[in-house]
Amino acid sequence: MIGVMIPSAFAESVPDWVKNTAGWWATDQISETEFVNAMEFLVKENIIQVNVSQTSETSDGVPDWVKNTAGWWATDQISETEFVNAIKFLIESGIINISSYNCDQSEDRDRNGVPDIIDTAPILSGLDTTYVAKIESDSGIRFADKNWSNCYFPKDLSHYTFYNVDLSYSDFSDSKLFNTMFDKVNLLGADLSNVDIRGSVFFAANLSHTNFENADFSTDNWEEPFVIFSYGDFPSSSSSGEDYVCYYQPCVFFRTTLDYDLNNFFYDRTFGNTENGNSIVPLNLLIVDSVFDESDSRSVWRHHAGFYFSNITGTIFTGSDLSYANFGHLDIRNVDFTDVNLNYGYFRFVDFNNVKSTSNLLSGTVGSEGMSYPANTELDTADQYISNKKFETLRNLDGDDFNIVFDHALDYPPINWSMGMTIYDEKLYVADTDNHRIVVYDLENNEKLLTFTSPIQNYCDSTHTWTKVGTDCTTEMRNLPTSIEIIDDKIFVAYGFQDEIQVFDLDGNYLWKFGSSGAQAGQFNSPNKLVASNNELFVADFENYRIQVFDLDGNFLRQFETHSNSIKQFSKPIDVYAYDSQIFVVDQHHALILVFDLNGKLMKEFPVNQNLSNTSEPYGIFVYDDLIFVSDIGDSSVKIFDLDGNLVKQFGQYGDRYGEFKHPNLAITDGNRIFVSDAYNYRIQIFNIVP
Repeated sequence: MIGVMIPSAFAESVPDWVKNTAGWWATDQISETEFVNAMEFLVKENIIQVNVSQTSETSDGVPDWVKNTAGWWATDQISETEFVNAIKFLIESGIINISSYNCDQSEDRDRNGVPDIIDTAPILSGLDTTYVAKIESDSGIRFADKNWSNCYFPKDLSHYTFYNVDLSYSDFSDSKLFNTMFDKVNLLGADLSNVDIRGSVFFAANLSHTNFENADFSTDNWEEPFVIFSYGDFPSSSSSGEDYVCYYQPCVFFRTTLDYDLNNFFYDRTFGNTENGNSIVPLNLLIVDSVFDESDSRSVWRHHAGFYFSNITGTIFTGSDLSYANFGHLDIRNVDFTDVNLNYGYFRFVDFNNVKSTSNLLSGTVGSEGMSYPANTELDTADQYISNKKFETLRNLDGDDFNIVFDHALDYPPINWSMGMTIYDEKLYVADTDNHRIVVYDLENNEKLLTFTSPIQNYCDSTHTWTKVGTDCTTEMRNLPTSIEIIDDKIFVAYGFQDEIQVFDLDGNYLWKFGSSGAQAGQFNSPNKLVASNNELFVADFENYRIQVFDLDGNFLRQFETHSNSIKQFSKPIDVYAYDSQIFVVDQHHALILVFDLNGKLMKEFPVNQNLSNTSEPYGIFVYDDLIFVSDIGDSSVKIFDLDGNLVKQFGQYGDRYGEFKHPNLAITDGNRIFVSDAYNYRIQIFNIVP
């Protein structure tokens, strides 16, 4: 038997359920083993703190007088202190044997506290889905009908299923249970503290007094916790491995069958129906976005933890992250959520009884209408320094004496490779390029106001990227907006891959278009970017090495070639911006910013690379209050220059966390905030400008 050494002293009060257990044992409603398990829980939780200097074999049984003592405490004939002292004496005397793990010897023959099956189970995390399917067919990835009460689970058991397993008073602390299924499992009093349990599901489980302290149930948005289904020609049954992609491997998720037809297009197309027409639904995926384009039809689902039809009584969630978790068909009793991250948690068919939280939302009953828990912005930015002082414009700041601090991200649902943005009338207009649409956000609260797409579409097989690899369509056919400009209450959108400019009204209604493929005046070859100045449109005609100028009706006015005096070569203009009667052009290949007057005369030029590295690869440009914002995909940063080309500030580095970038396509500002299109991280990051 494994002994335990714990410092002597009292800890905290005994939970009410232990008192009930003592009373049930005293009246023969439960077994002696169940009572001893409860006492072991008190020791493991340091509620009874004992000093066990030696251990012995299992005793012949607990003396009858202990049962009497338990009954007296349950009926308040003796105090809690007297009862705990009596149990402490019995443990230290070896009359009741408490070990670290009292795992069933028939399941744990080597007596290390770990079930033998668990000792030899392969770690599935990171394995290819096909290989895991082979493991499932050979030896299974499902543990069923086991008595593993009081056992120890010290390893990575991600992606496994526990079915009808007694895990009461078991110890999973500090283990990894990512995307794990607990189906009809007894976790009474189990320790799952400090566990990575993201995306896991508890279905018809007993979670009474389970300890989830500091457990991580939710993958952060910067980790891109999405599963994407691509439909192609809309298969009507289950998807093959080529039809969906996950942010984790193996790409498996859990489903259940409803007793009715949900009558939802995406659920039916993605997961199918039973023979009698009932819907099959995922337990740890929630649809958050869909793309309907004739060249590309997809749905995007967020991976989340789920609690369904389970007993949640006295469950400990202190310090845990339950953001985006789903709670359904539950009676939640005597639970304290005050120190829990419940951002965007979703509750449906839930009764709350004696539940504490930071708001009054978790009370009474939530029925079929459901309830989404609002985000706590203090939790989102707790680790960020955000100044309370705001500035109307960058001119209020003293030279380069200002800081740029992450504030927020537009990443739920993800923005798929945004190539263009603009600000107009306190709104942010985003070219959500590979989602084939324009998205409009309210700058005051970052809420989505409007989404629209072009009616000019072409059919071809679906794809997850903007390239034509693996499809039967070319990029020219794929309805990919690359830049936005708004003037005279009209939205001009460059569709650079199909060589045209389309025009919409402010409600997103298509009006007309101009441009075609070619090298003649008025024709384009990759017109990816455009900007307006003095009621004229300046279009960066990338592969034709020029800027073309049009009036607001799309009539060609003039053109000028983009070239550098220092390099003595023509330059491909990858981006263009107009400011103070000057046209700023990005020469990506030579890492230069070229400045022309409105008629195309080169005024000056300066290098983007001013730190003696060779990694600069400028991609986007924006000018505001005499400051030039250049997004540099070469070193994953945003550089800020004055109008003379002197580097004033630089921020960002390569990475996927907030404040880091993967392919920053464009940075723009309204003077208070900086908006960065972080393309390969599938988001727009928003930064505050502070002194």
